[in-house]
Amino acid sequence: MLKTGGNVKIKRILVFGLIGSGKSSILKLFKEYGAYTIDCDRIANQILEHDPEVQLILKEHFGPSIFVGGKISKKKLAKLVFDSKKDLLYLEKTIHPKVLAEVKSHYSLQKNEPYTSFVVEASVYPKVQDDFSSFFDTKIAVQASYENRLKRAHEKGLSEEEFKIRSMHQMGEENLLMHADLILDNNSTFQELKQQFLNKVST
Repeated sequence: MLKTGGNVKIKRILVFGLIGSGKSSILKLFKEYGAYTIDCDRIANQILEHDPEVQLILKEHFGPSIFVGGKISKKKLAKLVFDSKKDLLYLEKTIHPKVLAEVKSHYSLQKNEPYTSFVVEASVYPKVQDDFSSFFDTKIAVQASYENRLKRAHEKGLSEEEFKIRSMHQMGEENLLMHADLILDNNSTFQELKQQFLNKVST
């Protein structure tokens, strides 16, 4: 896969893109070719479920209504934060540093293992904390048309309204792609995406 450089044991790669762009497909390909992979959304969900400090902070900010059965309801929390840019920013500032700490912990444990690369999928480009983006050696953006992204979002259970609301809170595509070292186009079949991945990413 992408060659390592300097003293880095395995190259640290960030995969990001707009909602429905198909980041998980890229992560699947990296894993198929020997990478250690992490999904930031999964880490964030674990923090929401198991971190008492985060739960207390969010309870004080959003109120007890976000809890169902003693646990944070991701559906209720999402409704609140995607109705308010200020609240979304607050959630990101609370969660993202802890996600980064967990990512770094995984890297410390795996950097001497025989993986081709260390690949992290982020739901959006992490704009809140500068340290997140600077941690990575290479940043890969996944690009897809509005129609294809909407279709994929539907397949994951999001309504068109939910898709539009979440899209509104994301960085514009033009600005997003400016942060990428490499751009992968995901507007066709998985097999064509795989060939593009092999052509552009593998060495």
